[in-house]
Amino acid sequence: MIQRILAVSVLVISMSGLLKAQNAQPAYFGPIHGGRGNLLFPGAEEVTGTNAQIEEIKAEVLKSNEERSAAIKRKDKAAILASLADDWAYTNERGETLSKEQWVDDVLDGNLHFLYAQHVDVEWHVFGDSTVVETGRSNSILVYKGKISHGPRRETAVYAKINGKWVQVSLHVGFIPAEQRDFTFPASALPQ
Repeated sequence: MIQRILAVSVLVISMSGLLKAQNAQPAYFGPIHGGRGNLLFPGAEEVTGTNAQIEEIKAEVLKSNEERSAAIKRKDKAAILASLADDWAYTNERGETLSKEQWVDDVLDGNLHFLYAQHVDVEWHVFGDSTVVETGRSNSILVYKGKISHGPRRETAVYAKINGKWVQVSLHVGFIPAEQRDFTFPASALPQ
């Protein structure tokens, strides 16, 4: 009974947060700032790097991510798979490694869905004109195979331009250990 009350409480809190966020912004799997972003890093508007074409690259990667999100909404498996590199690498916060086919099946079958998505500290690092590394912290709440999972997590996504098309080539998600969540070095640890 206590587990049921806890699960309902988490769901109510999650849904109220999601509804607040959705009232402020368009959403797919949670709030997507400015209507743009990708599945795991909504709001990735910050771009770093020295490439003179950063804004063009950013627009292309965001468009690719929007197309993947639309394909997920349509349940278009072929289009989702095409948005991921052939040897796409994925590791979830539980340390499980899934193929792109397994991940897409989990998303389409409802085995993986987000109750609430919040991403902070999102940064893009652009290398040349064909590689983007995106990092951030997720405070999202998701359900994976019937089990509730909540952040904080660290996430890293890598994108590459292959044959003229931006695809996601890697996604790694890991829990942030409790001792590192609010960790700061004491002043005495700084070099003198």
